[in-house]
Amino acid sequence: MKAMADEIPAVYEDIGPKSTFFQIHADYWGLVKKYLNGNEKHIRDDAYWENVVRDAGDFAKKFDCSYARNLVLGFLDELDRRSRIERKNHEISVS
Repeated sequence: MKAMADEIPAVYEDIGPKSTFFQIHADYWGLVKKYLNGNEKHIRDDAYWENVVRDAGDFAKKFDCSYARNLVLGFLDELDRRSRIERKNHEISVS
């Protein structure tokens, strides 16, 4: 007889400060703080995007797992979404 879904034990993973899971989120938060609002002048210029791509790649390589890659890809999507809105708003204000 198969176990019911609510009877299957979860895979336990340490999530303390020395764990990989914790470090992924700590480093991810560093990327968010560094890049969410553009560069230090709150601008998303070519140099900004070059740095984002470099640091996102370094993050993905450092942890080399689908979870970390999915986190950083989601963040890149969010930066792109914000950038498109900013460009659209700028076009409207310049017109």
